[in-house]
Amino acid sequence: MTDGSGPSAALTVKGDYVGNGGIIVVNTLLSGDASPTDRLIIDGSNASGHTSLLVKTGNSLGGLTNKGVALVQTENGGTTSADAFQLDPNSDGYNSTGILNVGAYNYSLKRGGDGGEAQD
Repeated sequence: MTDGSGPSAALTVKGDYVGNGGIIVVNTLLSGDASPTDRLIIDGSNASGHTSLLVKTGNSLGGLTNKGVALVQTENGGTTSADAFQLDPNSDGYNSTGILNVGAYNYSLKRGGDGGEAQD
């Protein structure tokens, strides 16, 4: 996703989203919980199927997070199935264990965020 101004674009889905093995490119600056990032928003609907998130970190050096950087967000009762999204192996810093190594920091994709406050 991009609107040409850096990592801050949002794609909002108001109907059900069904991944069919596709890839969404997400630009992000991994530098803390409030890092600028592209985001997929599931608004009042359900995301299912299988979609890879191809994470592009640009010149990120990484940073400590408490809750993580939300790449997929649900709103207004939106939900995601547990396996709807996964990190694409072509993501910047991807290693064989499914973790992104950015600078001195490691990032993984977790449903509900790192603190697990959200179910989806």
